[in-house]
Amino acid sequence: MINEEFVYCNVDFSTSEEMLTTVSKDLFIAGFVTDMYGKKIIEREKKYPTGLKLDGLNIAICHTDPEYVLKNTLFFVRPKHAIKFKNAETLEDIDVDLVIGLVFSSGEEHLKILSFLAGLLSDSLCIHKIKESNTPKQLVMTMKEIFRECE
Repeated sequence: MINEEFVYCNVDFSTSEEMLTTVSKDLFIAGFVTDMYGKKIIEREKKYPTGLKLDGLNIAICHTDPEYVLKNTLFFVRPKHAIKFKNAETLEDIDVDLVIGLVFSSGEEHLKILSFLAGLLSDSLCIHKIKESNTPKQLVMTMKEIFRECE
């Protein structure tokens, strides 16, 4: 489920749209999504923002309709500098430190991961581990460890 080529750490993105475009292109080139995926994930983020303000770490959980997905995976972006996203609850801008992308061809799998994430993100130890992961290798190891429980 965690593919190392879709883990971005300390990459400098100026906007959420730039980040989603870059990741979408990589997913498309690798055969994980259709050519419409990038456009659709950006549209969905604008219509239904996914930014969440948590205690100690702001995240966004980006996704779009399963019809644009060919193979399941997750993507993780730990940007060099926080990226502005709209808060899902207040629609205000928040600085996001971690983006988790759900790339699933099944709504069932998508909901399973969302449910898992809800529990995970209320765990201060998990949040601490994510915050301490400052290299791509550390972030991959941390996310594999965390998501092992979900597989």
